[in-house]
Amino acid sequence: MIKRVGVAVLIVLGISGWIWLLVRGPWVLDNDHLAKITPGAGAAVNGFRTAVAAIGVGAAAIVGIYFTHRAYELNRSAQFSDRYAKAVELLGGESEALQMGGIYALERIMKDSPYDRAAVIETLAAFIRKTSPIPDEGPVELFVSGESNTLPSPVPASARAALEVIARRTPSKRDPAIRLERCDLRGLWIENANFDRARFDYCNLSGSGFPSGSIRGSYFMRANLKGLRLEGSDLTESKFPEAQMEGCSLDGAKIDHVNMMVAKGLSRNVVDAAHSARDAKFPWT
Repeated sequence: MIKRVGVAVLIVLGISGWIWLLVRGPWVLDNDHLAKITPGAGAAVNGFRTAVAAIGVGAAAIVGIYFTHRAYELNRSAQFSDRYAKAVELLGGESEALQMGGIYALERIMKDSPYDRAAVIETLAAFIRKTSPIPDEGPVELFVSGESNTLPSPVPASARAALEVIARRTPSKRDPAIRLERCDLRGLWIENANFDRARFDYCNLSGSGFPSGSIRGSYFMRANLKGLRLEGSDLTESKFPEAQMEGCSLDGAKIDHVNMMVAKGLSRNVVDAAHSARDAKFPWT
């Protein structure tokens, strides 16, 4: 409200100053030559006033363009808010078809609206945590990752689609951390995934595969990574405290500055197959 009043005051002052300059400007700038009314003085006054009038028209046009653009942005923001609300409503639907529709509607919003991008990522991550949590009880099967996997992934199709939307987004430094703690993500296969700064704490990723992905600065506290395939992925600065890494594949992966000091089941052969491991920390270092 205060901002609008300030803008209105500036507009009123600007118009008043323009009118005063149009009427009195010539005499203020050159009173000695215009003190006497002569044909030359009249022409100078008219020329000055024409110039001031042109400036006023130009300024009015600029102000009009500004307010038109402002109105367009406000209307566009309102449209995105409405689209976001409808997509979240679909996401909360009981049927998988409705949920899938909400997921892909959110993906479109994420691409079209930079302002809503963070909210969309956080909403999709929350949906995955809700629909694919770690089972409280019962045995957990170890899946064989990759195309040879004969066991169906326990991850619901809607949660899998939400994870794929997050994974294939264009990277941005403004993206929030991807919180996927305590999720059951077994038996998934996503190539070229972007999981930078993801939190996989206590996740079960056994038998999954994220080859050629970007998983920089991510966290795997006590995660089950048995049989996880990360061939050619960039894991720079990621941390694996007490992660279970038996059978994990790091062939051709970049593991510079990673911390696997207290990882479990990690072998030298797995590390030796990595592309690079500068300043990395392992149980035997």
